[in-house]
Amino acid sequence: WVFMPWDAGVPGNDRECEVIAQTRANTYRPQHNFAGEKARIFADYCNKYGINYMNNPDNNLGGKGGKHGETPEAWVNHYRQLARMFRDRPEYAVAFDLINEAANMKPEIYNPLIKRLTNEIREIDPLHLLYVETCNSWGAVEQFPTLAVTSDPHTVYSFHDYNFRLRGNDRWPSLKWDIRQMYKRWMPAFDFQLKNHVRLHLGEFGGYEKGGELNPCAITMLHDVFRILDQFNWHFNYYPGRGIMWPRADGSLRPNTVAWAFKRYFELGYFNMYFAPEERNIIK
Repeated sequence: WVFMPWDAGVPGNDRECEVIAQTRANTYRPQHNFAGEKARIFADYCNKYGINYMNNPDNNLGGKGGKHGETPEAWVNHYRQLARMFRDRPEYAVAFDLINEAANMKPEIYNPLIKRLTNEIREIDPLHLLYVETCNSWGAVEQFPTLAVTSDPHTVYSFHDYNFRLRGNDRWPSLKWDIRQMYKRWMPAFDFQLKNHVRLHLGEFGGYEKGGELNPCAITMLHDVFRILDQFNWHFNYYPGRGIMWPRADGSLRPNTVAWAFKRYFELGYFNMYFAPEERNIIK
């Protein structure tokens, strides 16, 4: 994630995007509130390496008014500028996660704001994907019953969940924790998807590699998450901060165990297995 002016739209993002591409990731979801030149430069670096750039402002955009949804013009102007800037880019190149973790927005404020932002963007840019998170929380899955769909066919609905992480000597699976707890916890998401016939996005999860050595059982947990993602055809962004690649003493980089687990899973051949072969490699 990036919040500071010296952290987004700067030359160092070129190398950052190159490293992300080396992990074979196809999207980068940096958090920042810039809509001008910094966003364009960031998107250029992502697209240079074949990565989707997912613009992702936090709910403080526009100051207190933006935070509480009381001054929607701050959000409208932000997305008008971005939509004009990116409307001619290829479909894969750009996406908009409209508001990250709208913890301070109640549904009666959030849902009309999201609907208006969608309409404002679609007047300029009918193509690129929009991601709409649950509100009144840090993207909690429990808030799906309060979320209104916009009827936009290119919108994906999103939540965040860091509950499934291993610490210390935890094991996965165990007598207490296994994939059944994931299904149970994410039931509001399944219900929302099936009721509204929409696609979902696990927008933040993971952080498995934090704190030094990785518990090997986290790899089994990660593959259980993949199993659900494939089953319900969800989009996802794994969130490590900037820790997927670890520097060696000589300055070279090595993928951490999480990156290795992603690669291993994709090589099993299960990913996108429900798509015809010609549909599996959409992003070149």
